[in-house]
Amino acid sequence: MNFDWNDIEVFLAVARSGTLSAAGRQLNRSQPTIGRRIQQLEKQLSLTLFTRTPYGYKLTENGNSLIETAEEIQQKMDQLKGCVKLLNEQPSGVVNIACGESFARLLMDNMGRLTFQYPEISIQIQTGIQFVNLEKGEADIAIRSQRPTNPNLYVRFLGHCRYAVYASSAYVFQHPESRTEQRAESCRWISYHDSESVLPVTRWLRQQVPPEQIKLYCSTLMALLQGVKSGQGLAALPIFVGKQSQDLIQLTPALTDLNQETWLVLNRNAGRVQAIKAVSTWIGEIFDQLDDGCFRI
Repeated sequence: MNFDWNDIEVFLAVARSGTLSAAGRQLNRSQPTIGRRIQQLEKQLSLTLFTRTPYGYKLTENGNSLIETAEEIQQKMDQLKGCVKLLNEQPSGVVNIACGESFARLLMDNMGRLTFQYPEISIQIQTGIQFVNLEKGEADIAIRSQRPTNPNLYVRFLGHCRYAVYASSAYVFQHPESRTEQRAESCRWISYHDSESVLPVTRWLRQQVPPEQIKLYCSTLMALLQGVKSGQGLAALPIFVGKQSQDLIQLTPALTDLNQETWLVLNRNAGRVQAIKAVSTWIGEIFDQLDDGCFRI
């Protein structure tokens, strides 16, 4: 049995409205066209679906038997059309990303690829270590150093962010002990401010370096990085950040006792929005392309 699936829409319109003219107005087709489609459907099914009366069309017993199934098919067809529309539409809208400063720098360095592929997407990046509630819409996507336990959140492990100790070439020249194992006790160090003490790198520094050797405290990565560049001391930096600064010298291999877990997090329902899905895929690709020296799975 072969028939036009669009005739289901015509069948339902006539069944609901009771007349060919009303169904025609609903579907933006002429009354004769609607009549021909009903006749064609009845012929293809070998069933009489309507009783013709002076007052309109009334469902027969056969028609009543098919109405529920026809409505289910129509609903599925509408869902299919909606899915196809989403797939064909260019993702657009504002996507809010919450992450630390180092990852914000990484995203900015790769932003050109996203804007070229999805010019209708706008990105809003909020940096800081404060917690954002994705379920309340405070952000669409977050990059976090701890895995959330909320089952309503989608999480993807991005890898371990690897750190090393860095200093400026001028500082290393003036303080050759910075290249030795005595650097913790003999060199000046730069750390994040106490308000940033939840950061793994801050906790590591407190364990490794005497407090009297920490001479400069910063609340932002930009300030800390500038302090290292200007020769104010040593600092533990993400290797992918240190590599971007040609005037910095990496003094240690990747620190084995400082591997910061990194997780991509988004609301499960938000993941169905095309723009958010596109941006989360882009973020995953950025981290996948980092070499093992900077990032380790």
